[in-house]
Amino acid sequence: MTRGAVIGTAGHVDHGKTTLVRALTGIDTDRLPEERARGISIELGFAWLDRPLGRVAFVDVPGHERFVRQMIAGAAGMDAVLFVVAADEGVMPQTREHLDICRLLGITRGVVVLTKTDLVAADWLALVHDDVAQAVRGTFLEGRPIVPFANGDEALREGVVAAIDALVDDIASAARPLDRPFALPIDRVFTTPGFGTIVTGTSHSGVLAVGDRVLLEPAGIEARVRALEVHGERVERADPGQRVAVNLPALEVADVARSGLLTHVDGPRPTSMIEATFTAIERLPLPIEDGEKGLLHLGTERVEVTLALLGGVAPPGVEVVAQLRLAQPIAFAPGSRYVLRGFRSWAGRHDLGLTLGGGRALAPGVRRLRAGDAAYVHALQDVRRAPAAWIGAHGEAGVTRAEVLVALPYDRASIAASLAGAEVLAIGDRLWAWAALLHLEAAIVAAVASYHDQHPGRVGVRADELRTRVRPEAAPELFEAIVDRLVRARRLVRRASEVAATGFVPKRIADEALCAALVERLQAGGLTPPSIADLPGALDCSPALVREAIELTIKAGQIVRVTPELVFAKAALVALEGTTRVYFAHHDRMDAQALKELTGASRRYAIPLGEWLDRARVTVRVGDERRLRG
Repeated sequence: MTRGAVIGTAGHVDHGKTTLVRALTGIDTDRLPEERARGISIELGFAWLDRPLGRVAFVDVPGHERFVRQMIAGAAGMDAVLFVVAADEGVMPQTREHLDICRLLGITRGVVVLTKTDLVAADWLALVHDDVAQAVRGTFLEGRPIVPFANGDEALREGVVAAIDALVDDIASAARPLDRPFALPIDRVFTTPGFGTIVTGTSHSGVLAVGDRVLLEPAGIEARVRALEVHGERVERADPGQRVAVNLPALEVADVARSGLLTHVDGPRPTSMIEATFTAIERLPLPIEDGEKGLLHLGTERVEVTLALLGGVAPPGVEVVAQLRLAQPIAFAPGSRYVLRGFRSWAGRHDLGLTLGGGRALAPGVRRLRAGDAAYVHALQDVRRAPAAWIGAHGEAGVTRAEVLVALPYDRASIAASLAGAEVLAIGDRLWAWAALLHLEAAIVAAVASYHDQHPGRVGVRADELRTRVRPEAAPELFEAIVDRLVRARRLVRRASEVAATGFVPKRIADEALCAALVERLQAGGLTPPSIADLPGALDCSPALVREAIELTIKAGQIVRVTPELVFAKAALVALEGTTRVYFAHHDRMDAQALKELTGASRRYAIPLGEWLDRARVTVRVGDERRLRG
C-alpha cells in the first residue's frame, strides 16, 4: 500500500469542516448522537479518500473554543491542513486561534477552503477572499491556494480534490523518521466484538509490527499487538505518519484511558520535566514571563504545566529555550510539537483565545534548570552536540546507551555517529560525558597533592584509598577510568599499585635518629605515652615528620598503633601481656578497676589497652569483665 497522507481540518465552529469532509469522502465523521443533535463536532472524526498517490486519511477537528483540546490532539499528527473559512462569516476569532495552533504544531502544508460560497454574492466573496489572504500573511498558508467550495457543487468539489492531490504529491516526497523509537499518541479507544480493545492515532515515529510488545504510557501497561490497520486496511506493519488502528485484545478500555502514548517496551518513558523551545504567539500584546502556568497540549495529552523560561521572558514571536515542569508525568516522542494554553484572557482583545504559544519538546528533563543552563538546551537542538549534552546533564550518575537513543529527537544512526566523535566515556553500556566529570578530575588531583603534603616520604597513594578520600560511593570502574585519563594527560603517574602527582619525588624525611627518638619517647611513656597529636611537640618536629616516623617504626615492628590517636612501644605492650598473665595466675577474672590498677593508667589508656589485649588474644571479654583466653 502506498503511504498516502494525513490531512486535517481547522477553522471556526460551524464553518463547514465536517460537511466538507463528508462531501469529499462520503463519510459522516460526526458519530456521536450529541454531535448530530447540536450540529457541531465535539470529538475527533476520521474518514478517508483513495487517490492515485495513496489513501488520504482525514482528521476532522472540532471548531468550538470549548473543544480546542480535541482540535490540538487531531492537528498534532497532520501532514497538512484544509483551513476552512465560511464565506458568509469570514475570518473569526477561532479562525485565528486555529491558525496559531497549526503554526505552533509545525504544520507547513495546507490550502484554504472557502466554504458556503453559494450563500454570498460575488462582491462579498471577493472581500472575504482578501480578508483571508490578509489573515494568513506571514504564515505557512501565505501564497497557498484559496479554493472555493459549496456543498452539492461537484465542480467545486473536484477543485478541492485537485488541491488535495497537489498536497499529497508534496507530502509523499517528505522523509519520515523510521530509525527512531515507535511512538503513537492515542486519540481514540474503543472495543469491537470479536477483537477486543482497539486504540487509534497518527504514528509519530518508528515502525510497529504485528506481534510487537508495546507499552501504554504513562500507566506502564504492557500488551502485545494482535492486528494492525492503516488508513482502514489490514497490514503487518505501520510506518510513521500513518493513521493506525492497533488491536490490543488483552486490555480493558479503562486501562487504555489512563495512557496517552503507545510505544515499544524500550521506548520513551514518563517524565515530569521536558527541555523545550518556546515561542509566544506574535499577536500577544505582552511578553510571557517566567513561571507562567497553563495547560500543556502535547500529542494527545493535556496536563497542567509551569513554564520555566531560562532567559526570564519570552517576547511575542521570538523563540526562546525553556523547561516545562508538569503537574504529573507523561510520555512523549522527543521532537514533538506542543501548544501552551493559559488561564487568562487578554483585556480588550477578543481576537485572542487562550493560546499563549508553543514549541518543540526536545528531551526528557534530568534536573530543574536555571538561567545558566540555556546553552545546554540550545545544544539539544544540534544533533552533533545533543548526545554529549544530555549525557552530561546526568553528571556522575551517567546514563545507558539505550536511554540516549530514545531521549533525543534524532534517528539512532545520527545519535550513534555523534557519540562516536564525542568526549564521552563508555564503560559497558553506561555512558558519561567527560565534561561532567571535570570536577571529579580536579578533586582527584587535589587529593593526591594533599596526600603528598601529609606523607612526603611515600611514593604515592593506593588507588582504593584515593577513591575513599574523594568519592567512596563512586563505581570503582568509573574512578579508575578517570585516573587513567589523568595519567594519559600526564597530570598523574602510576607507580605499581599507587598513584602520584607527575614530577613528585618522595622525601627521606624520617631519619634513623628521629625514629630512635620516637621509640625512646614512647618507651619512656610506658603505658601512658604522649598521643600522636602531642608527639610533634614532644619531639620538637613537624607533624609530617612524626607521621612518617610512626609509619616507618610500625613497619619495623618497634611500635604498635592501638587506636588512631595512640601508639605504644612494642616493649611496653609485651610487658603488659606478661603482667596480665601473672595477674590471671592468681585471679579468675579482671574488671575495669583491676585493669586500671594493673596498667597504672587512667581510663583514657586503660580502655584501649584492654581492647588491645582482646585483639592480641590474651584475654576475652565476658560482660563487663575479662578472662584469660584458653
